[in-house]
Amino acid sequence: MTPTQSSQPGMSRRAFLRSITISLSGLVALACGPRRGGEEIGRRLALGPHATPPIILPSPMPAEATATPAPLLQEFLALSSLLTGVADLDPEVGRIYLQSLQTTEESQSALRALWEEAGFQQGTIPTSLAALEERNIFGNEEIRNVANHIIEMWYTGIYTDDTGEDAVATYVDALAWQTLRFTKPKTICGEPGFWAQEWRPEQPTL
Repeated sequence: MTPTQSSQPGMSRRAFLRSITISLSGLVALACGPRRGGEEIGRRLALGPHATPPIILPSPMPAEATATPAPLLQEFLALSSLLTGVADLDPEVGRIYLQSLQTTEESQSALRALWEEAGFQQGTIPTSLAALEERNIFGNEEIRNVANHIIEMWYTGIYTDDTGEDAVATYVDALAWQTLRFTKPKTICGEPGFWAQEWRPEQPTL
């Protein structure tokens, strides 16, 4: 007996692959086409009830320009170089220290007194620590205390914030580490044999 053949012809391998290619092409075209409202709703439903539509975040507002407080920052850096014995001090760190000295009326008064006695108000800027000593600025306890505080901030990297608490302006760049060439801050490595290099003190260049 001859088997009964199907009335519909079977699909060849080539025809099957062609049909898949056509189907995939249609899906790609659909995905790349413009999104319609119904499709957007369907996409959000597929993501679940907590799906969040895309939003445009506002650009951050630019920080307000901070006016350089008096006394001028460059003069404060020059005075700091004389007191610390280190030239080329970081202006941004210096700005923090200068603003810290102006948080209270007492520190402001002491800083103004130091400024006047050092000669900055008269335009006769001292060029050495000896010149500062000749003007007897360390004979006044109030002025001596603020001068010592300036030195302390630069060498420790710690200042007093506007709430009266100690804060760290810098750790790695504190002068206590920068001037001790035979050692490094913790977690900071030097080159091989750096500890054997001869240390020479820096001279301020104003």
